[in-house]
Amino acid sequence: MLDLGAAPGGWSQYVQRKIGTNGRVVAVDINAIQPIDGVEIIQLDLAAADSIERLSEKLQQRKAHVVLSDMAPNITGNSAIDSRNYFDIYAAIFRICHAVLDDSGSLVFKFFQTDETQILNKECALLFESYRIHKPKASRSASQEAYLVASGYRPEMAADGRPLIEPLG
Repeated sequence: MLDLGAAPGGWSQYVQRKIGTNGRVVAVDINAIQPIDGVEIIQLDLAAADSIERLSEKLQQRKAHVVLSDMAPNITGNSAIDSRNYFDIYAAIFRICHAVLDDSGSLVFKFFQTDETQILNKECALLFESYRIHKPKASRSASQEAYLVASGYRPEMAADGRPLIEPLG
């Protein structure tokens, strides 16, 4: 399992407890993460040109069965800037999936429901056998935060290995 935007490490810790020795958890964040038993940590800016190469090295050229992301940009209050920042993160997530998610793998990521949410729906409908949107009960009803849960990754559906979602920045 690859945990993107993992700091401070709660999701990685939870998953590690669930899978035990039956899997591997790699936590990635631009910020330093305190050591977590059984979790491999890599400090990395996912927007960096060499991020895919460094992730592949860390994964020892193997594929991840699950990509999890709880990344979120700093909110500015300007909807145009915030939307652009959201989509830069989504583009990075899908770029990483194309590089390291195995066939039939799963993706779970936090997103913010905006007017552009239909773009995420199209991307997931194309690249995964199934997906759904989940809004946690703990999330405030007024919050735009939700999670997209997709399974059955179909890498062959990506045109030229590129996602539909491109960075806006």
